Amino acid sequence: MHLRQSQIKTEAVLNRLAVLTANRDAEMLETSLLKTLSDILHLPDLMLFKLNGVQEPHRIIRFRNGILYKGNPGDAEELVIPACILDAAKHAHFADEPRIERTGEGWVTLYPIIGVDEVFGYVVLFTQQELTDTEMQIVQGLLSIVKNFYALLLDSQQDKLTGLLNRKTFDESIEKLCAPAESENNPQSENERRKLPAGEHWPNWLAVIDIDFFKQVNDKFGHIYGDEVLLLLSQIMKRCFRSQDLLFRYGGEEFLVLASTENKASARTVFERFRREVQAFAFPQVGTVTVSIGVVQVKDQGIASEIVGEADRALYYAKEHGRNSVYFYEDLVNDGLIVDSVKSTAVDFF
Repeated sequence: MHLRQSQIKTEAVLNRLAVLTANRDAEMLETSLLKTLSDILHLPDLMLFKLNGVQEPHRIIRFRNGILYKGNPGDAEELVIPACILDAAKHAHFADEPRIERTGEGWVTLYPIIGVDEVFGYVVLFTQQELTDTEMQIVQGLLSIVKNFYALLLDSQQDKLTGLLNRKTFDESIEKLCAPAESENNPQSENERRKLPAGEHWPNWLAVIDIDFFKQVNDKFGHIYGDEVLLLLSQIMKRCFRSQDLLFRYGGEEFLVLASTENKASARTVFERFRREVQAFAFPQVGTVTVSIGVVQVKDQGIASEIVGEADRALYYAKEHGRNSVYFYEDLVNDGLIVDSVKSTAVDFF
């Protein structure tokens, strides 16, 4: 399994680097990194896990024997992080160097992924023998490239004021979520599809969040306090939603959330809890601020623009009926309070 320096072909490495840096999505970049390391070093088992805001593992990608697994800790047998790795991670957290551990089944080499100012994840290599110096240099070199690329990628994806994901990133995310499993925009092998953990099959929800009477905040207190409201609201979002949920600032006072929950009741609980948290928060100088929220389920192979439009219609209903509330598009249609967008389009056509 070990490689000698003379065996490593420059052309193969450069080709893999081209594939690696062609990605414009963080998860695709991480997946490509594992596959690149597997190809170059002939490693059968690799893992990458990210840390959340309290430095706990929350998102895992594992490439094992040619099969890709993705999910959260414990979603599947392959997505359980062994105790020895968690212990090694504690020691590696403040070091730039990899940590090497001997286990009963071989060797575990742990590389911290370092962002601008902190460790935000780890790459784990499971091997039968200890890595050679050449192999370790290759891993560190690839991680250096990924670190620099991460910084560029995150800068292009984030809203400058709040640090949430921006509108461009939302457009890409919703398109990918709606894309058929085998479309060009969402390539997925048979192995990847059948090994998705159970959590991945939970329904996805899009919530459009709008700050009530935000114009009055700007007019009365000025844009500095208005920006502070936006920033503090984004911080409440980060506290209320899970680390794997995607949080966006769409523009102005409008925010979006892409989240998966077990069912609609769970989704309602999540978004209602957030609404109450905002209402209970004392915003400096401004005082109480409320939000209106429209929610829709993101169905497989749906049309992204229609899904966003449906969430918007639920939001508008909330705005027109008292504000400071959460409405689900499907509930409004079933109760006859609004007309389904598909039926409405068909009527207009004829």
